[in-house]
Amino acid sequence: MPLSLEDQLDIMELMARYNHAIDSSQPEDWADTFTEDGVFEGSAMTVRGREEMLAFVRNRDQSNPIRHWNNNILIDGDGDDATAKVYLVTFDVTGPPEVRVTGMYHDTLKRVDGQWKFTHRKVQADAS
Repeated sequence: MPLSLEDQLDIMELMARYNHAIDSSQPEDWADTFTEDGVFEGSAMTVRGREEMLAFVRNRDQSNPIRHWNNNILIDGDGDDATAKVYLVTFDVTGPPEVRVTGMYHDTLKRVDGQWKFTHRKVQADAS
């Protein structure tokens, strides 16, 4: 059975919680958006599992804060499994907002104990 509108909204809320957590340096909240064995794959690194995720957020450079913005969200799924493609823009907010990165997230998600979580989130930056 295709995902309900409620499931799609829950997944979009998960994406928003992810952005707020990483932008405000909240390691526990950010790690909570993933399954225990979840994977975040960036262009220069891969973070696997909760402990690595907590360390990743704790060790991020906070001297140059950014804001994440998502749009053009496409979600597909069935039952307790879903995939998503999401446009990504990050802004430097130390002065006048300036675009830092554009790209796309490729997400694999699973419903765990009634809550949607990322099992794998890959960011693919556009060529600069």
